[in-house]
Amino acid sequence: MKPILGISVRHQASRFLLSTLGIVSFACMSCGPMSEGPPAGNKAAATPGSQTASEAGRFDGRISGTVLSAETGAPVAGAYVGVGDFGDAGGTNLARFHEQGLYAYTETDAEGRFVLENVAFRERHPLIVTHPDFVRQAEGVALRKDKPDVEVRIHLKSAGRIPTTVVDEDNASVAEPFLIRLEALDGRRFIPPGRQRHLSAFASSVWQERVEEGWFTFSELDSGDYLLEAFRVADSSAVYYGACSIFGLEGGQTRKAVIRPEHYDTRLKITVPNESHRASISPSLVVLSRNLGLLLWDMDRAYRSEDARLGRIVQNALLWRPVPPNQTFTFENLPPGAYSVFAGPFYNLSGERVEVDEGRDTTVDLPWSEPAVMGAVRTYRLNRRVHLEQGTSETKALCAILSRETESNPEIVADPSIESVQLNLDAFDGPIWDVLENLYLQKGWRIEEQGDATLVLLPKNSAD
Repeated sequence: MKPILGISVRHQASRFLLSTLGIVSFACMSCGPMSEGPPAGNKAAATPGSQTASEAGRFDGRISGTVLSAETGAPVAGAYVGVGDFGDAGGTNLARFHEQGLYAYTETDAEGRFVLENVAFRERHPLIVTHPDFVRQAEGVALRKDKPDVEVRIHLKSAGRIPTTVVDEDNASVAEPFLIRLEALDGRRFIPPGRQRHLSAFASSVWQERVEEGWFTFSELDSGDYLLEAFRVADSSAVYYGACSIFGLEGGQTRKAVIRPEHYDTRLKITVPNESHRASISPSLVVLSRNLGLLLWDMDRAYRSEDARLGRIVQNALLWRPVPPNQTFTFENLPPGAYSVFAGPFYNLSGERVEVDEGRDTTVDLPWSEPAVMGAVRTYRLNRRVHLEQGTSETKALCAILSRETESNPEIVADPSIESVQLNLDAFDGPIWDVLENLYLQKGWRIEEQGDATLVLLPKNSAD
């Protein structure tokens, strides 16, 4: 991400669905928070300008339009077009959302035309458009009683592709299982092809694929810079294999990536806190990240599975793995540098900063501590983007800007002791998460909850 207070934090903000554990899903961690998506019950929400099925027996909204190539202006046939953004609430929920007039989809015809009917009146319907040859696009469309029929023109950008191959020292392909990880270095989020298009829980700047033969093609990519890395992963260890950077990928381009072996001779051993009395119902994780700002969210409190802070930690992972309590997980051959490490049951991850040095074994033993309270503040709106101008600002004024973007849910305030501190801000446009994490890294400022809708910025050590 771009620096805010003279420092840069790489982030991977968005939602994450931890479906592989088969027990828990992490939600509310990206651009479509639950309160802004479909209502939780079976009755459509009656917000101003909205429409419920009971009013008309059906929904009168209609969205039609044309999907075109941004480069050539030619119609795009066979594009998927749909309305709805449901976090991680997929499956049988989709039928309910359809009944509420919040979910509809179709494909474009040979002329690039589409029609979505029986859509409820709403101030903002997320309109999702995808095609294998183009970059996924999402934009908001309003339907109201005074404007029930909306016509739109969608211009899709040609997508890039990165065929990726893992090779050995002799440049021969390695036909073995790997986890190959692609990261958008500018932090932009995407939903990989094959995932449910309307589940923003899958939106991330990271795309991971387990491959059996050492190669994979990443597609539907926007222009930009990408980092590709490969791991050999086992039940109790992960070995970093190597990396390859692709800079300046352009729309419509195919750029080949070759991941060659790198040798760092490092070992990082992490012991998962022993919390065996709940192990059967509380899966434990080990999370490794390059983002040191994540340590801000180690707040000595329990997180519910839908807490956005939990998703922020997991989404920023270089790698995460489920690990039984009181077991040791080893990362081998990591590039030397500083990392944040989290371990423990998913609802109470303990964090620590660790330095990994070449030729050295490093051990992290994170003790178990019973959380005092349950996290109460809903933080999903910290994913909203904020625009900051370069210059100076009092902390109180910065908090007011952030609270305006979250609509005071949560409200972000400063402790009186730092309200008047002058901050030197760099120009920035990105998620609120990054602003708060930068303050932690630059100033040592912590976050504490106040009630169920307020986050308080505290000076260094005040939250201890």
